Amino acid sequence: MRARARTFLVNLPHRDAARRYEGEYRAGKRDGAGTYTHADGAVYEGQYRKGKMHGVGIYHHARGAADVSRCRNDAPQGEGVRFSHDRMFAWRLNGGQQGEELSIEFARKLSQAILGATPSPPISPTTTERT
Repeated sequence: MRARARTFLVNLPHRDAARRYEGEYRAGKRDGAGTYTHADGAVYEGQYRKGKMHGVGIYHHARGAADVSRCRNDAPQGEGVRFSHDRMFAWRLNGGQQGEELSIEFARKLSQAILGATPSPPISPTTTERT
């Protein structure tokens, strides 16, 4: 019988105090939907499995750009989209590697196909609060 998912807000210990995770845990590991904030202000919102990014998600870079992609065992997989900090420009991702520039219309459609959503802009292009 599989353990039921529970949601926790975890502030990681001492040297990792600036990092935090809010989401589902199973068997003591991130599992299910969750949001992980890195010490530099980058944020990953998406799916986890057995403690690793696994499934669809959005990685908000500390400077405001956002990657929409699928991950498997903490590594980006297949096609994705990178949006600029102001969401005015976009590029194709392949396995996490930036490729050709895309029209913003096509990038939004691709993002919808991957995630079912397009990332909202950060609070401000100069802040790291929502990046």
